[in-house]
Amino acid sequence: MQQNKLRLITRRIEALEKRDLRKAKISDLEDELSDIMKGWATRPLLVEAKDVFRVRPNSSSELFRTVGDLWYPPRERTLRLGRANDIGKPVFYCADSVNTAFIENKITTVNDSYTVLKCSRVHKNPMVVDVGVHPLTARHNPNVGGTAPDGDTELRETLRRNGSWRGNELIRSFLLRQFSKIVLPGEEHQYKITIAASQLLLSSNVDGICYPSVSSNSMGVNIAFKTEAVDRLYRPVECSVIRVLEIVGNPGYLVQETHRAKSIAQDWEINWE
Repeated sequence: MQQNKLRLITRRIEALEKRDLRKAKISDLEDELSDIMKGWATRPLLVEAKDVFRVRPNSSSELFRTVGDLWYPPRERTLRLGRANDIGKPVFYCADSVNTAFIENKITTVNDSYTVLKCSRVHKNPMVVDVGVHPLTARHNPNVGGTAPDGDTELRETLRRNGSWRGNELIRSFLLRQFSKIVLPGEEHQYKITIAASQLLLSSNVDGICYPSVSSNSMGVNIAFKTEAVDRLYRPVECSVIRVLEIVGNPGYLVQETHRAKSIAQDWEINWE
């Protein structure tokens, strides 16, 4: 019986990975993934990091004047597919460290400037679904992931006892491959499977999902929060502008801070020095 289930999961995953995603509808992918992910068990993680970071490129010499321009975009301005968002369905993308957030911009030229927004937790630790943070980033990241807790070991042993471990690993590996896929500009249709998976995962009682940062060689963690969750759980506390002086290593940058905000007002206006 277990072998039949494994073969069925394998066939379904292989079929999805062969789909022409340019033509595929996200709703259809969501239906197919729903059947596959019924057999996937995972344990939500508490985000231990007090702060998360978001980085946006400056398109001109003008400074951002309000946090609203650095927060998640409104629905009508969410015009592109992302790793976890459909068109018109924004999420709040952020990272566990300023380094990870910076690297995620895939910077290839010097002298460009980027605005860094630091957000601090104001309520309880967010609860997120882990898509591959354990074990990839565990030894590097104590804030989101860290050493696999007892709950992970308990879940693994439970799955082994009931014969579900191999099927669970097939699904986990498939999701990790999708969330780790490098997607080039203009190829955003390649995100459709992760968008469908994100919509399924975010429909549950969690605040977001976390996954390894491909750009940081899986040493950092990205988080996609529900918009209502980030509005409830975080507030902007610091803002600065960084200019890239030199590209060093892969990935790595020599940078210089050029501006720092004196304060962020209650109405989110940024007061620059």
